[in-house]
Amino acid sequence: MKIITLFEKRVKESTLTKTEKKIADYFLENLNNICFMTATSISIEVGVSDTSIIRFIRSLGYSSYSDFQREMKEEMVRQINDAANSMSPANKYKNTIESLSKNNLIDNLMEQTFKNLQKTFEQLNYEAINEAANILVKSKHKYIIGFRGSASLASFMGGKLRYLLPNVSICTHADSELIEQIIDIEKGDCILLYSFPIHTKLCTSAIDIAHSKNANIIVVTDKITSPIAAKADIVLPTAVDGLGFCNSYVAPLCLNDLILLVISDKTKNEAKDRVNDLEKYIEMHELH
Repeated sequence: MKIITLFEKRVKESTLTKTEKKIADYFLENLNNICFMTATSISIEVGVSDTSIIRFIRSLGYSSYSDFQREMKEEMVRQINDAANSMSPANKYKNTIESLSKNNLIDNLMEQTFKNLQKTFEQLNYEAINEAANILVKSKHKYIIGFRGSASLASFMGGKLRYLLPNVSICTHADSELIEQIIDIEKGDCILLYSFPIHTKLCTSAIDIAHSKNANIIVVTDKITSPIAAKADIVLPTAVDGLGFCNSYVAPLCLNDLILLVISDKTKNEAKDRVNDLEKYIEMHELH
């Protein structure tokens, strides 16, 4: 039985006080983040004492709060590994094809898309979006990175950013070309990387290179606990759950629109001449 399931089971089987129920609700709503928080930070969020948090944990059978955190972290690692396997196109296809044939695809697709959008924007905050926009605006060189399915997100974002900002490179080839493109990255530059399960090793390589050169790192991925999020300056979690064998990129495309809108507002004076020049030459060569 998974530890998270065990935790939920322990809560259900325990006789909790009013305060402990309040703490339990917070834990259950924040299971993905709770193992990275101290008892003190949780007590502040919930509005109770440190002692109440420790007492609650021990009432569930854990020897200490650190023991609880250790088990949760171990389970998180297992879940990440399981997700990497279960999210493969073949497995997703096998798991969904039968149910899809029995239901109304249009209604199902709409429902799943709305769920992804709702989950995405519930997790986001304007401060993170604004800081990501500031980094992109202020960085000397911007590397927009995405492979396979995520390449569409990188291509869209990079193409639109070029209307607003100079020195934008789009990296979508999952081979040595990526290394060649970003090898000269330096402090004052940034990468904006899109990656969802299954994560390619090249994403980790790109982040490692940027991190070693003290460049800023913005990551758009499915969870803040994603294995590629650890070294990022900003993580923008985005839901991509799909009905079929592939991820759904509607929510991250909306996120792209949001970032572009913020950047447009920040650069509306400086970008005006750039946009006009681009449109002039595009029209001149009939490239619309």
